Amino acid sequence: MKLDIKSILILVLLGFTLIFGYKWYFSGDDASEEKLNQLQEQYDEIEKEKQESNKRLNDNSIIIDSLMVADSLNTERIALLEFNVREAEDKAEESAGKLSEMQKQLAATRKKIKELKKNPPNRTGDDLLNSIKNKTK
Repeated sequence: MKLDIKSILILVLLGFTLIFGYKWYFSGDDASEEKLNQLQEQYDEIEKEKQESNKRLNDNSIIIDSLMVADSLNTERIALLEFNVREAEDKAEESAGKLSEMQKQLAATRKKIKELKKNPPNRTGDDLLNSIKNKTK
């Protein structure tokens, strides 16, 4: 292989091209470094927002759990109160029935008293003596 001027010049140009290519490739561009820094800052902001969101999510899950416990306790209380209301209603109905019966008895007694006032019993003889004995005992 003969090295003439043309070959040497091509080799020198190839060498310069390689040197400048490597230098450009590894040195980077200021604009791309700026863009990379901006992207890193955005990534950091998004990561921070993600952590804050996760913290709020954890706080909310604790609140939700406590509300669920309170809800179940309130549900139990409501069931107990409904049971007590049903018992009270049953007692009220029973009392109303007893009251109605007593009112009927009272009305019958009043009616009997009125009848006895209007027509007192006439007792004579042994009936009169037994009546007096019973009242004086």
